[in-house]
Amino acid sequence: MSQPLPYCQVAVLNNRVAEITFNEGIELQVHHLQALNKYLLAILTSPYGMLINKKNSYSYAFDTQRFMGKSEGLGALAVVTHDAAAKVNVHLIKNMPRKHEFNMEIFDNYQSAFSWLEQQLDELGQTLPINKQA
Repeated sequence: MSQPLPYCQVAVLNNRVAEITFNEGIELQVHHLQALNKYLLAILTSPYGMLINKKNSYSYAFDTQRFMGKSEGLGALAVVTHDAAAKVNVHLIKNMPRKHEFNMEIFDNYQSAFSWLEQQLDELGQTLPINKQA
């Protein structure tokens, strides 16, 4: 499936997790996250997980920071940081006050981030109501 998102690369890791790498130097806007969510809802099983690979430097508009985690179908968000500055910035975003729940963790290690996402999605799957047919 071709990827219609010019501001990031999406690598589908399995049917419920995608790795997202935003392009160097962009400023993420709410409409970017909305389009990304729409794309992920079309290709992944909900609830899905996003593994953000923060290898590039980019910024977030203020309203984007508050919007993060509000996407329909998003069950968990893991961010892999590669330097101290990125880790500080992501911690600020994680701890920003929001009116919605934000299931996010920050990691230094890709495998730990992926394992955490899988665990979170497994737990969410167990808590979702079962559709019983009569």
